[in-house]
Amino acid sequence: MQQSQISNFYNQLNDRGLLHTVTYIRLNKIQQLEGLSRSPLVDWPYTAISKKQLSSFTTAMITFCRQHGFSFDINRNIDNLILGGKNTIRKAISESTYAQARKQLNNHSFLYIEQLTSLDGSYLLNWRDISRRYNARAFKTPKWFIELSSTVLENPSLRLVKPQYRVQTNVIKGKFFQLLPLTESKGKEWILLWNFHTGMPIIAKIKKKFPDVNQILVEHWSISSYTNTDTNIIRCQGCSNYNLLFEVMKQQQDLIF
Repeated sequence: MQQSQISNFYNQLNDRGLLHTVTYIRLNKIQQLEGLSRSPLVDWPYTAISKKQLSSFTTAMITFCRQHGFSFDINRNIDNLILGGKNTIRKAISESTYAQARKQLNNHSFLYIEQLTSLDGSYLLNWRDISRRYNARAFKTPKWFIELSSTVLENPSLRLVKPQYRVQTNVIKGKFFQLLPLTESKGKEWILLWNFHTGMPIIAKIKKKFPDVNQILVEHWSISSYTNTDTNIIRCQGCSNYNLLFEVMKQQQDLIF
């Protein structure tokens, strides 16, 4: 009977028709609900079938296969690895705490610890800043965040993260940026640009706008020092982002960048 169930489940996963599509849609939904960074076929936290899983054939079978030492060799295209971090929030808190926090974490798409840290991953933000950044609308610090803080912080007063949790991410965190008003030609705004070669943001100050051709001339600035509360930047003196064409354009007074 057990062998027959496992065989049927493997046939369902390897199906090339509608059943295959429906199965992997279901797997992606389970991944989201369980706060997993990869497909539940690869990253599954349960080793025992709970009463709740008995109502779901897919989750029960994944747990059943894991109990009996069966693994899944899946194509990278269906692994559904979510980029943007390394350390999941779920693995840093207890299962009971995660169960209580599941709804809030899913509502705000909180998956990785790196979503809640400074850009260089060295400092854990306080809950006030997190709720403001992600519009969490929860003024009271939730239990899961208190437990997470006690797990990942090396220095609670400075909010310095333990070395094993310090990961410099390749994404801009949160949705707190405004569109650049090119029509206001006199504005000298500070902006962030994305460097696809280094996978890191670039700090820049606008020097001139060209709304007719949708272009801007910017000046690169770099971080000279920072703490958990302040960041100091200086005008870049030259780096790998330097464009030799800029000097030519500057000499010709053709300041399109």
